[in-house]
Amino acid sequence: MKVGCTAYKEQSVARWTAQAMALTVLAFLLIVVMPNAAMAWPNPVSSSSVATGNQPYSVCVQGNYAYVVNWSSNTLQVFNVSNPASPALAGSAGTGGWPVSVSVQGNYVYVVNSDNNTLRVFDVSNPALPTHVGTADTGTSPYSVCVQGNYAYVGTRNNTLLVFNVSNHASPSLAGSAATFAYPQSVSVQGGYAYVVCNESSTMMVFNVSNPVVPSLSGSVTTGGDSRSVSVEGGYAYVVNMGINTMQVFSISNPASPSLAGSIGTGSNPKSVCVQGGYAYVVNEDNGLQVLNVSNPASPT
Repeated sequence: MKVGCTAYKEQSVARWTAQAMALTVLAFLLIVVMPNAAMAWPNPVSSSSVATGNQPYSVCVQGNYAYVVNWSSNTLQVFNVSNPASPALAGSAGTGGWPVSVSVQGNYVYVVNSDNNTLRVFDVSNPALPTHVGTADTGTSPYSVCVQGNYAYVGTRNNTLLVFNVSNHASPSLAGSAATFAYPQSVSVQGGYAYVVCNESSTMMVFNVSNPVVPSLSGSVTTGGDSRSVSVEGGYAYVVNMGINTMQVFSISNPASPSLAGSIGTGSNPKSVCVQGGYAYVVNEDNGLQVLNVSNPASPT
């Protein structure tokens, strides 16, 4: 089924809320990259902020730069955050229609656009001049992108995990695909496995992608209601559930049989989670940013 503006009305409230979250998104990335953040993580404060484009929808940080895609203004922005007290716009580029997810690896940024159904690759070796170098057709409305090695993993609205070979950045090519449950909202890749949360079916699926040409389902587990985001670190997958305001921690030591290890309540409507160094950073639609200590994954605090 072709999905256009009408079908996206169901998500309009969340998207407009994203505009109000502009400073929260930037505060999040500044806290993550602060050199002395380890001393302040349990009680984070905003280091500073900077204006983004209209409706920032996804952020990814690598080194001294933060990459933000803006859904309404159809842009990729690159912010220099080497000085967290004074973030500065370094460069920007047009993305095409409705960018919803961004992933960074090396000198390249990968963006998926939900309106024109594309995966776009940008060369950011010069952060002041992001340059579009390649495009691939994703089919119906991509939701999420995660890059590892020579492959980009994309979840789409037609319930499919697509795997693109991006070794030739100028010409990404479809390498493989696998069917998912309803609405693969978020993808996280670690080692030889891709972890996909499907929000309408409240499921996390684990795909073996050691052979990216033939992704195969290894296991799955039921999550809370309306799961929106997954982040993987070490032997655990962290999932936030918008429907029941929780973060669940799943042991993935055996990817064929993920098991619930712990959980904790979040603020209202958690939309995104990123885990790094024993802490989970959760952005809530109504309550800003929460930092959760997951050094003991069975008992997050």
